[in-house]
Amino acid sequence: MLKRIHHAGVGVRDPEMMEKMLHFYCDLLGFEVDGEEEYPEVEFVGRFVDVEGARLKVVHLRCPEAEDWWEGGVELCHYSSPEPGEWRGGTRQCDGGVVHLALVVEDLMEMYERLVKGGVRFNTEPLNTG
Repeated sequence: MLKRIHHAGVGVRDPEMMEKMLHFYCDLLGFEVDGEEEYPEVEFVGRFVDVEGARLKVVHLRCPEAEDWWEGGVELCHYSSPEPGEWRGGTRQCDGGVVHLALVVEDLMEMYERLVKGGVRFNTEPLNTG
């Protein structure tokens, strides 16, 4: 039986993009860095992520009201090995990308305006689907 979402993993293509992602998730959305881990190229890591020769850095982001990052948080993953392939929509974890991440916020329009002022581009303004 499903209980809740543990966390979402987001692949990050390069170190510069990691900085942009941290700005977006922390400075604009309000997530907090809850830890960082470096994984060297060892067989276990490659098997775990199904990417041979994987070497990666993971940054755990926690929602402000959560006690731990794994309570619906986000995991940003940058692979220093292997090099990401040509962008094709992300067929491997190390190629980057995410379809969407749904968040609960106190004031949708306030958050939308904050993100727009922060330089985030949207396909559409918030829609009432309810």
